[in-house]
Amino acid sequence: KNLPSLLRYALCLTIYEAKGLEFDDVILYNFFNDSEISPGKWNLIRSNLQIEEQEITEEQHQKKYFVSEERLAQHQQEQARVSKQQGDQEFMEIKPDEDVKFWATKAKDSDKYIIKNIKLQAGQTFEAFENSSLCSELKQLYTAITRPRYRLLIFDENSNSRKSIQNFWKSLDIIDEVNLTLEDLEQLKAEGEQGPSNSGLQGGILSKTSKDDWNKQGIKMFKNKYYEQAMLCFEKGEHDEYYKRAKAFYMAENASKQQQEIQSEIDEIQNKTGKYAKLRGREKKKVLKQKHLELTGVDLQFQTAGQTFLEIGLEKQAAQCFYSGSSYEQAYELFIKNDMMREAGEAAMIMKDYAAALECFISIRDLPRAIEATVQTKDWEKVLQIIYKFKDEISNEDYQQYIDLYMPKALNELVEKIDDTKLDPELEEKLRQQQKLERKDENLDQIRENSEEEDDEDEDEEEEEDDDNDEDGKKKKKKKKKKKYSALIPCLLYTS
Repeated sequence: KNLPSLLRYALCLTIYEAKGLEFDDVILYNFFNDSEISPGKWNLIRSNLQIEEQEITEEQHQKKYFVSEERLAQHQQEQARVSKQQGDQEFMEIKPDEDVKFWATKAKDSDKYIIKNIKLQAGQTFEAFENSSLCSELKQLYTAITRPRYRLLIFDENSNSRKSIQNFWKSLDIIDEVNLTLEDLEQLKAEGEQGPSNSGLQGGILSKTSKDDWNKQGIKMFKNKYYEQAMLCFEKGEHDEYYKRAKAFYMAENASKQQQEIQSEIDEIQNKTGKYAKLRGREKKKVLKQKHLELTGVDLQFQTAGQTFLEIGLEKQAAQCFYSGSSYEQAYELFIKNDMMREAGEAAMIMKDYAAALECFISIRDLPRAIEATVQTKDWEKVLQIIYKFKDEISNEDYQQYIDLYMPKALNELVEKIDDTKLDPELEEKLRQQQKLERKDENLDQIRENSEEEDDEDEDEEEEEDDDNDEDGKKKKKKKKKKKYSALIPCLLYTS
């Protein structure tokens, strides 16, 4: 966003994004200007370090420090081997350079070379903990300056911050200083010039990059999942198919990041944490409503990415985008088409099509999810059937747990079905009358049996007790009446 127009259409990466990547030429833009540490911190480098010079012979220099054509050829072969292993056929040639040196310079009026070694100043100590911010910046700087294969151009608007490290590098004879402003560079580009011979611009760093080179760089960016940068490369390389692919992945990735951020904020609102801890009442509802509207917008982004994936024939990625974008029917159809049964089952569960979900989970032998899908229908008999079907694929312990959990529910369901069963009204009335007649006949039979038994008992008692007095006779009569009543009571109770 803050890049000048000269660099606006160049491939732009943060240092973190560029880590692990290599480029022919790199421009490090406003590193010191954007640094959070003060110029005084950078001065610690110069004040704590000293440079010691050591003379070596030309033979020692050639053997240890000079990169010969033979060593370059070996390096080239190694690079080609690594590139093939990574599936990247492109390989950038490294040309020998007579001026390659590792902090070694030719001494004036002598055949010897001077090696410059860096050491800590005598009596000086450097506290890493106290200067952790400087250490962090130095690590970032190291990553940045080791990205280019050939040339590194450092442009920085803050002369105070860059001065210390600039002078330090200059004393090591490893940089060339060029006083060019952005306006100067713009003019050089417009005129097709390369700039001064010591500017580092010789060799075409400001010249137009070919379409083929843009597309090769785009493939590298795509492999490292830098989709936005890949889009820029493919656009410059005029490769429409690759551009659409990078765009689809970029939209999906961007939508995913937004979805996670919004959902995290919704969780904070509901849990009253973070910056939303003090939200209450109407204000809380208002913010929640706004966040859900934002999620709807993200769904549309996912759906757009899904359509783009469909256009280029990437149906699996399209299905995942439709699922993330709450377009579950489209996702389900594509999941089924591409034999992604687990994902199809999950989409069916959200759509509440539990029969379809059950079919998907059964096909991949996923018993827990198959049971969960069936439980949603509350068809407990079906649940038991599924458990029995899978009993050979689960442990006895798990099988028993499932039975203990769902068997009582299945039995309760059976009882409820029996209680809820209703007969035809006419048939039910006939059945009721028949039951009443049967109970009446049973009562009459019982009364007859009781009466006959009482009569037999009376006759026996009269024969055995003829000589008893009158008082005993009265007791017998009362006893007889009591027994008759006691025999009738159960029958009356039963028929009432």
